[in-house]
Amino acid sequence: MAAPRLARLALVVGAAALLAGHILLFNFVTDDAYISFRYARNLAQHGQLVFNLGERVEGFTNFLWTVTLAGCMKLGARPEVSSRVLGALLALGGLLLTLRLGAALHGGRRTPWDAVAPLLLAATGGYAAWASGGLETQMFTFCFLAGVALYLEDHLRGRDPLLAAVPFALAALTRPEGSFLFALTLLHRGLCDLRARRFRPSRRELAFGGLFLLIVVPYFAWRWRYYGWPFPNTFYIKSSGGPGTVDRGLYYLWRFVVDHELLVLLPLVVVGWPRRDERGGRVLLGYAALIVAPFFVYVAKVGGDFMGLYRFLVPLTPLLALVAQEALRRAAERAAPHAGRPAAALAVAAVVALFAASSFGASLRSLRTIGADRGIDTVGYLKKFADDRALVGKWFATVLRPDDSMTVGGAGAQPYYAGNVPTLDAFGLTNAYIAHWVPAVTDRPGHQKFACNEYVVENRPCPGTKKDAPPPPPRPRPTVVCHTYRLGEYGPYHPPPGDAAYWRNQGYEWVSARIPGLNPPYYSFLKRLDRELGPFPARTGAPPPRAAAPEP
Repeated sequence: MAAPRLARLALVVGAAALLAGHILLFNFVTDDAYISFRYARNLAQHGQLVFNLGERVEGFTNFLWTVTLAGCMKLGARPEVSSRVLGALLALGGLLLTLRLGAALHGGRRTPWDAVAPLLLAATGGYAAWASGGLETQMFTFCFLAGVALYLEDHLRGRDPLLAAVPFALAALTRPEGSFLFALTLLHRGLCDLRARRFRPSRRELAFGGLFLLIVVPYFAWRWRYYGWPFPNTFYIKSSGGPGTVDRGLYYLWRFVVDHELLVLLPLVVVGWPRRDERGGRVLLGYAALIVAPFFVYVAKVGGDFMGLYRFLVPLTPLLALVAQEALRRAAERAAPHAGRPAAALAVAAVVALFAASSFGASLRSLRTIGADRGIDTVGYLKKFADDRALVGKWFATVLRPDDSMTVGGAGAQPYYAGNVPTLDAFGLTNAYIAHWVPAVTDRPGHQKFACNEYVVENRPCPGTKKDAPPPPPRPRPTVVCHTYRLGEYGPYHPPPGDAAYWRNQGYEWVSARIPGLNPPYYSFLKRLDRELGPFPARTGAPPPRAAAPEP
């Protein structure tokens, strides 16, 4: 084996090992992933793609991922495990696609330079973190990147695109943003045609768009008919954000730029700007700019994300890594006649090592910090939150009966481990009435709405609900109310007298359970007075006269 090929192979193996270690550093499942897990379980066990059996609400935005997990459950694999295994494999597959695309930019000529982008990608905290986490991020990234690789390969060979439509369509079935990215790709193709003075699409180009629609349109029609709304439930929540939403989104993008040293990338691109005869580099820059800029605008518009390490922007990181790779390659080639090839190669290695060190530092900070930065939760907080709710859910599974129901302030691990007990998510992710009719209360992504006590307990409209809103659909009063829980370290929670009186008037009382492994150990919630729940007996007697609602 020639020395360059051996060096390329060694670097690729090193990138894969670096990524594997980086993924294992996180090795967690976030609370939101358990929403998909519950949908997948109900599909695998009951044939219903629902959160609560019998309620058709599209409280997820990752259809292909959820169905894949349901298939794994049919084969006996628990989603807590299969999601992480699949995420890691798809992330490694992304490294290989990045490697392939790097070579395609230079006519298929393979050199050690092709491994720079995979190394940068493996060192990127978000790319590794969301190969874990239990969510669809890496499936979406892989499908999108596969579409990009096929599309650009055809483009560089002078062929009109066709088969790239399939992975783009799979990306659209994985996340709604896939359709947006495909539309931007069509725009890129149209601009290239105009530049070449081609004013009518070819048959192959028409087939490219038609093949995408052939896969996506039937899925769209099915889900609209199945769930009754044209868009997922979460869309109606996130589209309700106020003026602070864009501010949050811009801060989210700024932190992404700072943590990924993208301020260095711009001057690097200028220094390594491709020559006129370097068609691959020019095509990559043009396509990447047309994808990244509008996607940044979209992310700012929706307020970014509340999860740390930039989950929404992970699909863009392979393109950015390739842009950095090509800029470094050209800068090194231009410096080599003056400084010598070994010095230029060492300089590139130093840049990659510095980025890796900075990125690993950001990964460790996100893991070790239990908190949030302007509403963006660290991975350490996400992991602890999900682990704690899993313990609470497992405890509830031992005391709840089939005819019980609960409310939560996060429809994730707690209702998943509690079993199939009907659950109302106060944030409305799995509740159509909250998503469509309850007014927004914050600008935080995914948390814009929160159901009032009138709706949760009495099934009445919330204050501020539009007058033309329909009445809430009938549902039983919840047995336990957990969307207003308390955690305690030293003993049971003692509510203020007004709060206790208000809830007793509603037919509830505060109770505190000591849950093994939970830290702090006491979990306090509201239980219906007339229901026995594990160690907490039913109460007899009428509640006192109606009390005023407690101050928020």
